[in-house]
Amino acid sequence: MVKIAVVGVGGRGFHGFAWPLSQRRDVQLVSLVDTNLERAQVAARLIKEKTGLVVSRYGDYRELLKTEVDLVVVTTPDFTHAEIAMATMRAGKDVFVDKPLATNTADCLRIYETMKQTGRRLFLGFNLRYDIVCRRIKEILESGALGRIVNISNADFYEGGKTYMARWNRFYKYSGGLFCHKGCHDLDIMNWYLNMARPLRVAAMAGVDVLRPEELPVAAAEKKIGPYCRVCQVRQFCPDAARVESPLYSEDVARVDAYYPDTCIYLSEKDTHDNGFAMVEYEGGQRVFHWECFFTPVSTRRFTIVGTRGHLDADLAENKIVVYPRWRKDRITYSLMRGEGGHGGADANMLEGLISSLNEPGRFKFTSVEEGIMSVVIAEAAEKSRRQGRIVETKELIDWEVLAR
Repeated sequence: MVKIAVVGVGGRGFHGFAWPLSQRRDVQLVSLVDTNLERAQVAARLIKEKTGLVVSRYGDYRELLKTEVDLVVVTTPDFTHAEIAMATMRAGKDVFVDKPLATNTADCLRIYETMKQTGRRLFLGFNLRYDIVCRRIKEILESGALGRIVNISNADFYEGGKTYMARWNRFYKYSGGLFCHKGCHDLDIMNWYLNMARPLRVAAMAGVDVLRPEELPVAAAEKKIGPYCRVCQVRQFCPDAARVESPLYSEDVARVDAYYPDTCIYLSEKDTHDNGFAMVEYEGGQRVFHWECFFTPVSTRRFTIVGTRGHLDADLAENKIVVYPRWRKDRITYSLMRGEGGHGGADANMLEGLISSLNEPGRFKFTSVEEGIMSVVIAEAAEKSRRQGRIVETKELIDWEVLAR
């Protein structure tokens, strides 16, 4: 039976992987790793209380690599992905990296070379590829109903995105910027829809326009605001106050590394954007527009795809797709039903695909490393464009022929 360890047991690592893996009988969860060992201990205790399963705990992933484990699931902050993934493969283990592959193109290429040198398998986690609406869109495109795709626009409206400004994600050095950390989902999907056409150039604009001190939604005369919601004296009046109830982020856990995921989203130091646009032009002439906004009260993703034979609109919150054939007045509407689990069932679908790939190699086509690199290239180019105020050619970051060899 395949033995699996999870490195990084914050909210994503625990709820998205450790917890569901602990309940399966076709693989074995054997270890949890977190630089905050107290968090790993808490996660292990929660699993034991609910399932009876006992797992080992480590504060250093390098100790884990000395043990018998077949697959290491990496759900740590993005800037650590390259180091952990490469060390894991060199230790003779397979690895699953939850998106993005890394925070920059150079690290992605180092991972790619390590994978080729070691011959180990690397699985890449883009759960949006397992979303029921996104998969149906792909089927529609593959059917030829829209003809040759010319334009795609996408909007990622995420009310919960404001919480990034309370967590490690708000720092560019940790996340590669929000075009990389969050936008990589959308960029990957649009690359997928374009059958991995090569992106040539990227232009982007972004900024912090709302989640900053002068936009605080509460007055605080003679009251102390922040630095964390749990101690803020005006939290009962603040519409954006976070309620941290998970034992994974209790005071006992926070005392170990002083990490608080309820840092004030307005007063926190940050160098990532709360809204932005990115435009991409591809080798075949296709053009893509991506918009992300993280202070909106709306949470959905919307896609518009226009081809030579039709037009498609989709809304992931409404689970709805509408296709407009170009020369007819027909309207074809798809109303879809979501499954259970995180991200509308996408997490469960992705995990099922991963386990199928482990138990029956070759049966399931997972997102490739080359595909993961492509989304990071675009995201890095977008970050350079918005910070330097210019169009960025992707050839500045990568020789695309490296992936073709």
